[in-house]
Amino acid sequence: MSGASLHLPDALESSLVGFKGNFGAHLMQLNTVYMHRDTIQVPEKGTYKWQLFNYWSDEFRQTQADHSAYIALNFAGALDACRSKLNNLIQHHHQQASKSAARERHNRAIARLQNTMTGAAMAYENGFRQH
Repeated sequence: MSGASLHLPDALESSLVGFKGNFGAHLMQLNTVYMHRDTIQVPEKGTYKWQLFNYWSDEFRQTQADHSAYIALNFAGALDACRSKLNNLIQHHHQQASKSAARERHNRAIARLQNTMTGAAMAYENGFRQH
């Protein structure tokens, strides 16, 4: 099975467009070191699993309901990989925020991560476990 790939996150790479010189090269090196470009497999387009993922991810985009995000990632079989990636990125930003003068920037990055589909799914999962 050759599923599609979902790269998380691409925001840093897209923000590098237009940078020139050593500064841009330094940021690209940071991207390589810290983001690792782990690929998360999603179901192959056209399959039943893909249709379920597509339906629930669209539902999440329209409603921002945490349970829709959880269901979508679960149907895609990507829940564990997304959880791991999110936890690694948040841990990285927490570490950088605790020892960096750029604390506010890292706190904003954490907030952005928590507002993603994966962040919503993890919030739902954590809330569900507390009951």
